[in-house]
Order: sequence, then C-alpha cells, then structure tokens
Amino acid sequence: MKWIEGETADEARLEEGEAKTLARLLRFLHEAAPPEAPRNPYRSIPLMVREDVVLDRIGRLGLEELHPIWRSAVREAVWSPLCWIHGDLHGRNVIVADGRLRGIIDWGDVCA
Repeated sequence: MKWIEGETADEARLEEGEAKTLARLLRFLHEAAPPEAPRNPYRSIPLMVREDVVLDRIGRLGLEELHPIWRSAVREAVWSPLCWIHGDLHGRNVIVADGRLRGIIDWGDVCA
C-alpha cells in the first residue's frame, strides 16, 4: 500500500477550488454497479430510510439547528440506479497537503 503524504481533511483545510476535484473523483467512482455488488445495510439506502435515526441523534446532541439542513438533504436526494460508492467518506478519510486533495483512503466499505 502506498503512503499518501498529508493530513486528514478534519485537521487540514482544502482550498476552495478543490471541491471540483473531489466532485470529479466522486463522479468517476459513481459508475453503474452490477446486481451482485456488495451492499451495506446502513449506507446503501436512501436518506429517507435513515431519517428517524438521524433526527434522534440530532435531538440527543442538542443540535436542532441541523433539522432544516437534514430535511433539505432528504428533499433534494435523488434515487439513482445501483452505483458504486465509498461507503465511509468523511474528513478523516480524505487526505490533504498544502490545501490540495491528495487522496481518499479506507476503501473497505466500497459498496453499491
């Protein structure tokens, strides 16, 4: 496995223009997946299915200001045909160096 120099995106900030780089990477990844592709019972589902859990956690954390953001995400979610996803994409799995995207790690939850 090749080492990727940098810091995780939760510790290092990406330059504004790097959002386009990340979007291109995700567009490349989100190709059609075959019917036999692995599925994740928590990540391979529409956002609406997770709404009760998310709203409960928002409430327990006292972050009610997130309700409108969540509801907007659910409203705007688009159901698409089966495609590949990085099932655990968050700041600790994005590597940044000098403000630039250097890599995505932890591909263990790739699923459809």
